[in-house]
Amino acid sequence: MKMADDKINEETYSLIFTSLKHPIRRSILRMLANKPLTYSEILETLNIDSGHLSYHLENLGDLTVHSNNGPYMLSSFGIAAVKLMGGVEEHSPASSHRRFKLRTLFSKVYPVILALALIAASVHLVSYSNLVFTTTSSTANLIHPVYSNIPFNLNTNETLTLTAQIEYSQLPQNHGTDITGVLDSWSFTIPQLENTLTVTDEAVIWIDSRFNRTTAQITISLRNQTIPVINGSITLVICDGGVVSIPNSATDPSNLKVKISAPEGTITQDSFFSSAGIASSPLVPITQEGRYTFEITNKDVWAWNGFLTVNVQIQHFEKPYFYWGVIGIIIAGAYLGLATFFIIKNNKQTETNQTKT
Repeated sequence: MKMADDKINEETYSLIFTSLKHPIRRSILRMLANKPLTYSEILETLNIDSGHLSYHLENLGDLTVHSNNGPYMLSSFGIAAVKLMGGVEEHSPASSHRRFKLRTLFSKVYPVILALALIAASVHLVSYSNLVFTTTSSTANLIHPVYSNIPFNLNTNETLTLTAQIEYSQLPQNHGTDITGVLDSWSFTIPQLENTLTVTDEAVIWIDSRFNRTTAQITISLRNQTIPVINGSITLVICDGGVVSIPNSATDPSNLKVKISAPEGTITQDSFFSSAGIASSPLVPITQEGRYTFEITNKDVWAWNGFLTVNVQIQHFEKPYFYWGVIGIIIAGAYLGLATFFIIKNNKQTETNQTKT
């Protein structure tokens, strides 16, 4: 007799714990604890299909009772099961459940955030470049010839053409620039420009000008003056002289237009601009060997004169952390891929377990 009672108790405990494993069955028990409900009322509240509801009601077994076409209600075992759920939930407050959900969510999102942060840092390392040195060569620094400061005089609408031939040096590790030429024709031999994953050279060429404007102009006008005298008159030629000052607007270097051509063709048409008392043409990137031509035209009503200098500047950039950045991107990508794979795998496993249950 005792063994039979133990068996009944064991089956009862097994039924209760099996029924409480699934959240839908726990929801049904909570609903029936409030009041008896019909099949359609339970179906409407849970918003599941009738097949799933029939499956879960069948698994509740002796925890519920109902008559034919009558409402479902809790049995004495069902009431005990609801009390058991209440005791468990008192020791597991909703806040703990929310914290668990937050931890679960964070555990899924954290790998993605970490991977994206690593990718951003790696991209910065790949793109970061450091200016190692700058070299500037100018015809103004030449000792020979003495006229390396190129003189010029331009009347209205006159054009001066100045050329600079760029050639690459064949000497390795040569960071200097050789300059030869006279007046309006010059040649610059510069180091071979590098453009690799970790090293970049940038070179530009431009013209500086120091203007020596005539600030005043003497004007002379002639007029006839007739003076009457006895028995006739005398006509005198009188000369008037004066000084005319040039207005400030006439000293604007933007009145000197410059058309610049590179080996690949015309690349810009602009004006000189003033900086620190020196007028300069636009900077022209040096992208290849060949002839760079500057055509300077005076669009002012006054004559311009002064001295020109041709300048070439080379800047050497290096990317010291390029390969570290590449390694970081690879690691971050692999980490993100693995994290995504395991998250998807875990979600599918959870869905499979719920379906089986």
